[in-house]
Amino acid sequence: MKIGLYSITYRGVWYRGDAVDVFSLVRLAKEQGWEGLELDTERPHAAPMDLSCDDRKRLRDVTGELGLPLCAISPNCDLSSPVPVQRESMICYTNHPVRWPRHVRRYVWIPPIRILER
Repeated sequence: MKIGLYSITYRGVWYRGDAVDVFSLVRLAKEQGWEGLELDTERPHAAPMDLSCDDRKRLRDVTGELGLPLCAISPNCDLSSPVPVQRESMICYTNHPVRWPRHVRRYVWIPPIRILER
């Protein structure tokens, strides 16, 4: 088992200061001694609409250079809405990160989708 950093930690929400961008986060995780990195698919780190294919390839290269594996991609979504179009949009949103391992060319664990009850 390896211990990794969850990117949500440095989103800029739970501390004073700015968020750390995803490429700086990879370097920071390595400097802090983490053995892997889990990306949360929300802004500012790995929102599907923000990370282009080239960005994902760059992410693959940076993590490879540093020897810090992307151990998980967490497509946080809420499928509990009683409104069908909201559930459908969450499924579409989740579909993008599920395809990322093809771009980063690494085995990446996608945690199960959490169904939250209201």
